[in-house]
Amino acid sequence: MIQSSPVRIIRRALLAAGIFCNSTSAETAAIPPGQSLYENHCTGCHESVVHVRSERKARDYQEIRDWVVRWAGAQELDWTGAEVDAVANYLNQSYYGF
Repeated sequence: MIQSSPVRIIRRALLAAGIFCNSTSAETAAIPPGQSLYENHCTGCHESVVHVRSERKARDYQEIRDWVVRWAGAQELDWTGAEVDAVANYLNQSYYGF
């Protein structure tokens, strides 16, 4: 089992604080939960065009989630199930619509 690094522990704590805080900022409220994870960890290798091309790999929601799991593992991100779901939901709502 891979142990969490201090950076990952801090990231999770900050994510949890953001989820459980009742923010009044319209800017904060407008950001989907998985968007920041996606933008910080996924766009370094590809941009959103990968999701709108005619030869998309994902054909349903479960395949979106499977790809998120695959690439999170390849990058050794050690994401929780909730983080994977947040990114998969963000991608589905933003690009796929399954």
